[in-house]
Amino acid sequence: DVRTIYEHFSWSFHVPLETPTDKNDQDVETSMRPITVSEMNQQMHYYKNNDVLGPTNPESRYVMEDVPYGLVLTVILGRLLNCPASLHESG
Repeated sequence: DVRTIYEHFSWSFHVPLETPTDKNDQDVETSMRPITVSEMNQQMHYYKNNDVLGPTNPESRYVMEDVPYGLVLTVILGRLLNCPASLHESG
């Protein structure tokens, strides 16, 4: 299964999937609501202080090494083994 963007942020950057709702004067307990992608980004960048920026130029190691030796190899092996790497091919 392919993870949702919410699961990716939560698992990769330790951002919660839910946040407390505003308390009503009548409610003693605070209920939870799903967190938005915007709130997840705010927590990743401002509260967690994580550097989540990607490569800054096309000659970076990530592009020059990971694409030909990682992504392309995975796609080719998947095709040879009749087990397509759909996520890698979606690009």
